[in-house]
Amino acid sequence: MLDNSFVQTSNLPISRRDAEGNTYQIRTLDDGSSYEVVKNFPTAEQAVSALGPRAIDARWTPHEHYWVLEYELK
Repeated sequence: MLDNSFVQTSNLPISRRDAEGNTYQIRTLDDGSSYEVVKNFPTAEQAVSALGPRAIDARWTPHEHYWVLEYELK
């Protein structure tokens, strides 16, 4: 798995957080239309725990602007 990390200087701001803890951003397309999208930035612990019991040997590698999560399945 690979996704971007939240970097204050390079990301769109978080527009809101819902009751379940999900975060949202407003994305504007080239045609000028705007949409609110779910964009969560999990911690290593949150991402690994979301994999479930079949995932083994999980390895989280953080980088400045993204993270990588590698794992194997039983």
